[in-house]
Amino acid sequence: MQGDFIESCPVLVFDQVPTVGNAQSNEALLAELDKAHGVQMVRAIVMTQACDLEHRNVRNVILCPIYHLEEYRGLWEERRRQSGKNASTTDWNGHTKQVRDGKVWNLTMLQKRDASSPDVLSIPHQVVDFHEVFSLPLDFLTAWVQAKGEPRLRLRPPYREHLSQAFARFFMRVGLPDDISL
Repeated sequence: MQGDFIESCPVLVFDQVPTVGNAQSNEALLAELDKAHGVQMVRAIVMTQACDLEHRNVRNVILCPIYHLEEYRGLWEERRRQSGKNASTTDWNGHTKQVRDGKVWNLTMLQKRDASSPDVLSIPHQVVDFHEVFSLPLDFLTAWVQAKGEPRLRLRPPYREHLSQAFARFFMRVGLPDDISL
């Protein structure tokens, strides 16, 4: 279902940047691509519309990585240090406010939820990153989730629609070649 959290989801990734080089034939190019890919386990959230999944209108399911806020903070701090920027608490608080307010186009934040009873799953704040988008066959993902047999979190309306809207805003951005001047 749209908004399902999939723990340890196997996705195809490029472990290295494939080279085109002297690929004079499709076979040479396929060999280069074959050397460059791998499988990575990610924590993901289902982005494909619920109606398309329910009616099986799609062959592949779109997924994006999702991070616990503290896990994302570690990644953010590392990127800041690598680029020679400050990673202070003040900078972090400003960044999370921008994410929360929808001003960071490639990220969205999900509210934490505390368990109200022992049979309800709780979750800390989450950050969904639209920079990476994965695709898996619907039949494979369905079988994978069933085989794992683990309880999973699912966003409920209107939170899953809010996530879908943030994803749409990420893709619908249009940059003009020239600024509009008055």
